[in-house]
Parts: sequence; C-alpha cells; structure tokens
Amino acid sequence: CIRIVSTIFIVLVISVSLSKLPSYIIGQTTPIRGQTEIDEHIFWRLGNNDYATSSFMASTVYNKTLHLHLLIKNYMVLNLFDQNQMPASNSIDLTGKLIDSTIQRGDMILLQDQSWGMDYALRNRLPAKNTYYGYNVLYDNNDYILFMKN
Repeated sequence: CIRIVSTIFIVLVISVSLSKLPSYIIGQTTPIRGQTEIDEHIFWRLGNNDYATSSFMASTVYNKTLHLHLLIKNYMVLNLFDQNQMPASNSIDLTGKLIDSTIQRGDMILLQDQSWGMDYALRNRLPAKNTYYGYNVLYDNNDYILFMKN
C-alpha cells in the first residue's frame, strides 16, 4: 500500500513539474493543464533578427526615450537600458491600445510585430502595426519595427 501511494505521489510530482514547461518542449500537456501563452510564444529563441535589431538600436536610440511594445523583453533589448537609453512609462493600455499622449516628439517605439516571420500568441495585446501611421519608421526587419514620433 505504501509503495502504491509513493508511486502515485512521485508520478504526480513529475507530472506537475513537467506541466510547467511549454508544450513545444514536453509535447501534449492535457489532461494536466490546457493551452497557455508559454506554449505559443517562443521567447527563448533568438536569431539574426533579434541581434540585428539590438545592434541597430545600440547607436540609434542613444539618450532617447524608448517605449517597448513587446510582450516579452529579451535580454538584448533590456541591455540597451544599461547603455544610457531611457526606459519610458507605459504607453499601451490594458486592451492593447496605444496611449499616444504618453509618447513625446522624438521618442522611440520598438514594436515586435512578428516572431520568426510569423504571428505569435497574444499579439493582439499590442497595438496593430497600422496604429503607428504618421510615425517615422527607422528600422523594420519584419519581426521588429522601430518607430520615432515626429
């Protein structure tokens, strides 16, 4: 009886531990849990677009206010704040709409429009690309777009 209870307990602990990992690592997660945002947004993968964006921004946004319109901020973008770029207050409301009044003339906005050239989970929590009509596009590699307010 103790062996059975111990075995069940071990299986439960392993199942719960694995269920915290994304489905693209462990496979099917049901019936332990349903689909979550971590399953659809591959935040840990970095590629040429990420490196090229941060490299471009290192010189372009120096001493500028930078608004990050990203769901998950990777370390390369966050590292820019160690190089004298100034983080901005939140310029997106809870419904994903742009709060234009928080963005001043000359401010930079980095939008992650796609991930690896594809739409990604919960992209609708950020403003649509056409919301930035009238802003200057300084950089666009399809995944990231860097805007500047006129």
